[in-house]
Amino acid sequence: MLRNGSEPDLVCLGIGVNGHIAFNDPPADFSDPALVQVVTLDHASRVQQVDDGCFNALDEVPTQAVTLTNLTNAYALNATMLRAVELVADSVMEPPLWRSGCAPGCDEANGRFLARFRDRVRKL
Repeated sequence: MLRNGSEPDLVCLGIGVNGHIAFNDPPADFSDPALVQVVTLDHASRVQQVDDGCFNALDEVPTQAVTLTNLTNAYALNATMLRAVELVADSVMEPPLWRSGCAPGCDEANGRFLARFRDRVRKL
């Protein structure tokens, strides 16, 4: 829940058939500083609501929605991941993270990451 401009603790969102994230239809604005916004739903998003069983007919689907901006969604995703990494790091294991190329020790850490996960993650 957002109160008085605070950041979200948890976000439940969907990815639409047209590539939208939480009704931020492409091309969405990642530079919007707001936490929430009113968006106009495009036709594909509205049809998906009917196809997914959220509404019985297209004329029942609202044409606008209130949603978190992409910046807010990105913040929540990163905050969730950072907290998970903190919890894992506080345990007895090193979290499996890809390190920034400018971080000290990144080449060695990323080499260990690749050696451990390359056969399990095809995109590496």
